[in-house]
Parts: sequence; structure tokens; C-alpha cells
Amino acid sequence: MERDQQVPRRALAVGCLLMVLAVVTLVLVFRKPRLPPCSLTELAVARQRWADARLEDYDLEVEVRGKQAAVYAVEVREGEVRAATRNREPLKSPRTLGTWSVPGMFATLEADAQNQRRLEAGEATADIPWVDLRAEFEPTWGYPLRCQRIQWGGPGVNPEVFWEVRSFQRRAPE
Repeated sequence: MERDQQVPRRALAVGCLLMVLAVVTLVLVFRKPRLPPCSLTELAVARQRWADARLEDYDLEVEVRGKQAAVYAVEVREGEVRAATRNREPLKSPRTLGTWSVPGMFATLEADAQNQRRLEAGEATADIPWVDLRAEFEPTWGYPLRCQRIQWGGPGVNPEVFWEVRSFQRRAPE
């Protein structure tokens, strides 16, 4: 009888070990790239690079991953958003129209970075969550290329968001 109990215990131990190895492998294979931390200083440098580039006519496509995953396409002419779509459906609200333009992406990143500065300085209200904000900027023109935002605590329906500019095309002024 004792020998019969050893076989299931060994099988259970081997099964547990294989499960742990499988989980570790999946984490390593599907892990998102680690981006550098995004501070107000890095944002200011990138925003200045963008301003110096004077790109007012462009099309871009941004892929967002997280609970509210989507692909956004934005058409900007003379510095104004002419058209924007979410999963190929037009965005119509003025509030959301420019969110995924380059200035809109900078505004989103800067709001989070400002909140983090307030938290670190002890100046934030209780409703501001702690956010691990990471970003990478396009080296020539400065626009946000990739961003990872992980929210720790606080209200929020989308605690982790990763977005990446899939395409960016300069357009000739019309």
C-alpha cells in the first residue's frame, strides 16, 4: 500500500514542476519589452525635439494593448486632427478626436508624469494612483514611440496599458 501512494506523489511532484517550468517559459516568451522610465525631463526633451521638427502634416497608426485594446489611425493636417478612427470606426467626440495625435499622446504622458511628481512630493490627493510610467521616443522627431503604463491601486478600469506607434508617415502640406 505504501508503494501505491508513492507513485501518485511522484507524479504530482513531477506535474507541479512541469507546470512551474511552463509558466516561467510563457512569462519569458510573452513578456513585454522593458522600456525606460518616463519623467518630466525626458518628456520635455522629446517634446522640444517634436517642436523643432515642425511636423504639422502626418498620418499615424497606434496599437493599444490592455483591457481596452484597439488600433487608432489619425490624420493630421496643418497641426489639426482632420480624421481619427478606432478599429476603423470614426471618432466623433471632440474630446477623443485628438487623443492619439502626437500632442495628445504628449498630454496624456505629461498628466501621468505630473501626477507622479505630486505623489513623490507628497502633494497629491488620495484619488491619484501610483503609476509606473515608461516610454521610448522616436530619436529624430521626438514623438512618443512606445509607452507602458501600469497603475498600482486607485480607481481605474485599465490598470495596464501598452501602446506603440505602428506607422508614422510625414505628408506634404496641402
